[in-house]
Formats: sequence, structure tokens, C-alpha cells
Amino acid sequence: MSGVEFERFVTTLLARMEFRPEMTRATGDGGIDIVAVLDKPILGGKYLFQCKRYAPGNLVGASTVRDFYGAVTADKAVKGILITTSDFTAQAREFAERVGIELINLSQLQGLLAQHGSS
Repeated sequence: MSGVEFERFVTTLLARMEFRPEMTRATGDGGIDIVAVLDKPILGGKYLFQCKRYAPGNLVGASTVRDFYGAVTADKAVKGILITTSDFTAQAREFAERVGIELINLSQLQGLLAQHGSS
């Protein structure tokens, strides 16, 4: 699965989760892969997603999370969520927790697929 195919896969999952997701252009996306709107009281608004299709041993680092945080802040989204097929470094987790970026690793993604269907 290519990076773009992974983004499409996540877009499909978000639609099943009642979001209205839309993929951004492949280049010049400013670090945002998917913009998804949730039309619900209290929880609703614009959510920004970045998708990283990495090999299991290739962890997403703090610099990637910092760059994504900058994009989320500039776009004034409700929340930024970074999803990977791998996992995150300890520094990435610490930074994300401090600034409110949600991180979803492979096992959490598998849980979402089990909950919302995978086909």
C-alpha cells in the first residue's frame, strides 16, 4: 500500500466514523493529508489528519509531530490527529501530549478498524 493508498484507507475509515473527510492535494498540502468535518454538537468541527505509512521499526519522531502541530495551529482546527502504521518515539509522544495532538499507532488503528469495520 502506498502513502496515498493509506490516506484513502484512512479517509474511508473516517467516513464510517461519521466524519465528512476530504483528502488534500498530494503535494503542497502543508503537512495536512485529510481535512474532516464532524457535524455533531460539542464534538463537532474541523479535524486535521496526517497519515504516515511507515515500516514497523521506523518510528514517527518529534520533528514530524512538531511540524504537524504548526499546521494544525495555523489552520485553527478543533484537533490534529496523526495516524501511522508504525509507532511513535517517546519524544514524539511527550510533545504531542503537551500540545494536544492525538497520536494513533498501528494497534490503535487496528482497534478502530475492528470497531468501525474494515472492508
